[in-house]
Amino acid sequence: MKIIHKVIIILFILSCISLHYVVAQKGSNERFISRLSFQSFMEPGPILEAGVSVGAANALTDIAFNSYNASKYSIAAINKQGMSPAASAFVRYRFNEATAFKTSISAMKLRGNDSWASDDSIANRGKYYSNNVYELALLGEIYLPQNILNPTNAFRLNYVDLFIFGGLSGFYHSPSLGGPIIDEYDLVLQMDPDAYNNWQIAIPFGVGFKWSFAQSWTAGMDFMMRYTFLDHLDGFSRPVSYGNDLFFTTKFSIGFILDDRRRHANRVGSRYVARPFKPKVRRTHYL
Repeated sequence: MKIIHKVIIILFILSCISLHYVVAQKGSNERFISRLSFQSFMEPGPILEAGVSVGAANALTDIAFNSYNASKYSIAAINKQGMSPAASAFVRYRFNEATAFKTSISAMKLRGNDSWASDDSIANRGKYYSNNVYELALLGEIYLPQNILNPTNAFRLNYVDLFIFGGLSGFYHSPSLGGPIIDEYDLVLQMDPDAYNNWQIAIPFGVGFKWSFAQSWTAGMDFMMRYTFLDHLDGFSRPVSYGNDLFFTTKFSIGFILDDRRRHANRVGSRYVARPFKPKVRRTHYL
């Protein structure tokens, strides 16, 4: 829980970054102001693009959990055997060089088996599940600065964009649980039709990059974690829980650029982010 909270806080802080300073110089009759902003380090990119992504999905649940002694949010608790297919379609609109909005529709399969666990007490329990998940996500993206060292010098346009993102998603899931009834608590849970709701919300966040090529196309990769508000993603729960279930995807994407800010191949541009600003001087005319 603490790790998830820290990640959310860090993403929020990064979203509020604004590098801004004002340098004032006084001449005899003029005042020059130079201004450096976060967007000064950014490069233009596709305004509107649409595409598809394919990759793998996995989950951290009570079933196939690697150890009762490990944190549920530990990488050590992930079982690579649970990797299953995931696919999505997306549309991205880039407001400016630094921010973008993305919406995606995804379908993925989650699964787990206690026999994968390293702890014998879990491996011998005999539980297993599969879950088909359908998700609609609304995401905000923040692109990282690319020309930090010498923003005032000439640069060759870079076609690789690095970004972080976060937002909100809603998903439908219907877990299929198998294995023996292990105790009375498990029996009551499986007999209760209201133990969990099939419609849920999650907080997705992650990192990614994309590469613009051939004038009209992009290719990229992203890792997205979803923090959920339920402990029944596998249809199974215990009296003592280590936290809500998580699921995540790693996907490769291909997109088609519908509207562009003209990133021409092999073009060298120059940027002067500390360009002096000279206010207008009102002149008085005498008749």
